[in-house]
Amino acid sequence: MLKPGLVYDAAAQDWYGYLEGLGVKTGTGAAPVATSDLNYPSIAVGALFGSRTVTRKVTALTPGVYHAAVDLPGIKTKVKPSTLVFKKAGETKEFTVSMEMTRQTGGDAIVGSLTWQGKNTAVRSPVMVTPLSAKAPAEVKGAGSNGSLTFDVTPGVSKFPVKTYGPVSADPVPGTVNPSDIWGKEVSVVVPEGAKAVSFKLIPGDPETEVGAILGYTEGGAQQGLAWVTSWEDYRAVLANPRPGKYTLFVLTFGSAETPFSTQINVVGADSGSGALTVTPDKPKVTPGTAFPLTATWSGQPDRTATGYIEYPNEAGTIVTIN
Repeated sequence: MLKPGLVYDAAAQDWYGYLEGLGVKTGTGAAPVATSDLNYPSIAVGALFGSRTVTRKVTALTPGVYHAAVDLPGIKTKVKPSTLVFKKAGETKEFTVSMEMTRQTGGDAIVGSLTWQGKNTAVRSPVMVTPLSAKAPAEVKGAGSNGSLTFDVTPGVSKFPVKTYGPVSADPVPGTVNPSDIWGKEVSVVVPEGAKAVSFKLIPGDPETEVGAILGYTEGGAQQGLAWVTSWEDYRAVLANPRPGKYTLFVLTFGSAETPFSTQINVVGADSGSGALTVTPDKPKVTPGTAFPLTATWSGQPDRTATGYIEYPNEAGTIVTIN
């Protein structure tokens, strides 16, 4: 026989508030509720930036004393109150769960659980958190053999070291594609484990003929389409913290004859670089939630596209595109 012990009740008004929080107008007068604050048995925080507290209510079907236990690796958590005492069935208690990122917090989604342990029953809720240690541009662009640019970064943690990788500027590789190449001309690269960023650039060889490409990733022997690389995307695609493995550009021509092109693929690894990319400050004193200016400076770059990477804690980062 099912004996849940505790239940998370959500009435119609709660769900109306959830819809209002998603931007759906219900006309019910319900106040918007953040998705993570819906009184649901599971807890999900899509972008944990620094710290976050969520609230839940539980109603007892089985009276007694229940103690909280949280398993969420890499996240500092606190349940308040950590003990709930129900004197009778139907009684409702409220509690909060506070989650805070630490230096040990990784960049991937973290799955764990919250368990309320009673005398003869355990009430377990799944918890999923996606950490976000910084709010910063996904990509910044500059120009020149030597140069610099400044942009704002908002830290989500109190200790905020900043590292740089690259820049990398690979030699463009020429090729041609024919209209008869139904699947296009393939240009592949194997990205190693630990790569920080990769840039794919298609360079048309004939200004009178349009070319384009599809970027794919080989997984389990099958191709997974990732992005279009056309004039609409400035003939580029960039990936931060790419999965290791084989990537392929399928280059296509929209003309009626053989069409020349070149490809440039910059893979930014931990030890790669064709010049110098530095940041100031690299060990900033920060306050979580308060933005500060970060200046990236480079030197010795050739007259073609170079790619660098600025890394923040917990695998967050900004791609730097030069020229």
